[in-house]
Amino acid sequence: MIIGVDIRPLMEKEPSGVSQYLFNLLDNLFKIDRVNQYKLFYNSFRPVSLPAWQYPNVRFYGFRWPNKLLNFSFRFFSRPWVDRLLGGVDVFWLPNLSFIALSPEVKKVATVHDLSFELYPEFLSGWRELWHWVINPRRFFRQADKLIAVSEATRRDLAAVYGTPGGRVELVYSGVRQLESQRVRELESQGGLPEKFILTLGTREPRKNLIGVIKAWEKVKLESGDEGLGLVIAGGGGWLNDEANRLIARSQFKKEIKILGFVSEAVKLELYSRAEMFIYPSFYEGFGLPPLEAMSAGCPVIASLSSAVSEICGGAAVLVNPYQIGEMVEAMKSVRSPESGVRSRLIKAGLERVKELGWERAATETLKVLKEI
Repeated sequence: MIIGVDIRPLMEKEPSGVSQYLFNLLDNLFKIDRVNQYKLFYNSFRPVSLPAWQYPNVRFYGFRWPNKLLNFSFRFFSRPWVDRLLGGVDVFWLPNLSFIALSPEVKKVATVHDLSFELYPEFLSGWRELWHWVINPRRFFRQADKLIAVSEATRRDLAAVYGTPGGRVELVYSGVRQLESQRVRELESQGGLPEKFILTLGTREPRKNLIGVIKAWEKVKLESGDEGLGLVIAGGGGWLNDEANRLIARSQFKKEIKILGFVSEAVKLELYSRAEMFIYPSFYEGFGLPPLEAMSAGCPVIASLSSAVSEICGGAAVLVNPYQIGEMVEAMKSVRSPESGVRSRLIKAGLERVKELGWERAATETLKVLKEI
């Protein structure tokens, strides 16, 4: 079987959840499958850095068209057919929403990470709203022969929003790597970390509920009188952040808030290993990888009970209503309390949970879908 894969998400300068999903899944897929042929499609007018996979059954196919022109042609002329550019494939896998054109006879499989753009359009910037309107997700998903949902919550959303029949959707959970922390000089060059801190990590957009995190942390500091408790905010710059920025600027504890922006994998592991806890009270997620990463590093997790996050955490986190600041405050206090035993319970449960969600399992189940289609 010849499998075409759209690897354009791997070209991102700041790896997103989708690019991490694609890299880890392919990395494990190539290790377990030496029989099927893989043709990896990408396009960039400028030189790009891609993983150095060297397997006899894996080949890169790079093209150098201007992306805007190519996307325009994909969307409005349905040309060129990518499978023909690759010399023919039996099935083509799209790991995310993207502009693409494929010949009618090729089987198409697409991964659906979430439907936040449909369910929470108020969290989108004007540009991202326009992008989703042009790409037309309903049409994109309807044209696929099979969809892979990364959580049961996402599978339910597909049925509720698009009326997608259950037989067209396969559930394949994303994975998480076992993480080992290490000291990195990069943090020291940014002034180091607070001795004690609560960590939140993710693209800075309203859906991640950064405002709720800041307000809850401030209340914990006020009620505990712990002047040394810091807040570390990590993650790439997103959109619609003005309100959160104003809240930070007005905070009486603003000197104890450290904003790191996008961080490398090494720095991320350092943060998880040194944080008192990780908080992820997102309003909506289709999966939610950061809580699992934190668990893998032995960091106790507070997470949202909404959408897929509670499903993915599997009882290994303190779950809170993301709209209730008081619940977040009480959760933070319980994790910090030595008498409660919550911290040690969460660490143990988290390490057990991540064992159930490895990338080799995800790769094996994805390969099964590609074979069956």
